[in-house]
Amino acid sequence: MSTMAGTVGSLVDEVAQLLNDAEPDYQNIRWTRIELVEYANDASAQIAMLRPDLFEQTETIDLKPGDRQTLPDGALVWRVEGTLNSRDELIGRPFRGDATAARVASLWFDALACRDACGPFTASPPKPYAISSYVFDPDGPSMFYVDPPVPAGQSVRAVVSLSRVPTRADEDSDVPVDGRFHNAVIEFMLYRAFSKDEDSQTSLARSNGHKTHFYEMIGLSKRAEDEFFGVKASRGVSGGNTAPKSD
Repeated sequence: MSTMAGTVGSLVDEVAQLLNDAEPDYQNIRWTRIELVEYANDASAQIAMLRPDLFEQTETIDLKPGDRQTLPDGALVWRVEGTLNSRDELIGRPFRGDATAARVASLWFDALACRDACGPFTASPPKPYAISSYVFDPDGPSMFYVDPPVPAGQSVRAVVSLSRVPTRADEDSDVPVDGRFHNAVIEFMLYRAFSKDEDSQTSLARSNGHKTHFYEMIGLSKRAEDEFFGVKASRGVSGGNTAPKSD
């Protein structure tokens, strides 16, 4: 994920100017810098909730025995890339299964899956464990299930693609949002700033206006990306060379 050019502090200065709260020797009288930094962080968190695809990253996680796996708080799983062997090599190409079918099947075939995962009870060494398939838990976005289940007593690591809510940034940190959303972050900060004057109808109207603009920008960005990639797909462009069509 790319970040905005400049720091949170520079963004705070820009918003203070828009709020007419940056007069020399009288800066940040109505809205403190601490408040504006909080608004910037809240904007990043809101964008992460609305567009988690923008915050996708790859991480290595330790799997627990059994089929049910959990991610750290604030993380959403996108896909399982594979299993790491003892030489840190990625093995297997797990596919995403159907959650409902997997739940029904698990009631009948868990014992068989565990037997296959543990390997046959012979003198020959068992095959290294590797995830064959995975499903998401629709009731818990930070949970997923792997098949075969992870055998007890084995240390298993998997590489997963997930998204996280950005960590809270200070003034010296980069804004943890793609630079394309610079204006959207400003709109969110202005929405929060004007909502501070709850008793002023004028401020309330301005706050609601900036809030509406923020959500419109996020929605339009998704629509524009969908249309862009849809056009690329219709033209057969996928980031690599494509074979010419025959007449």
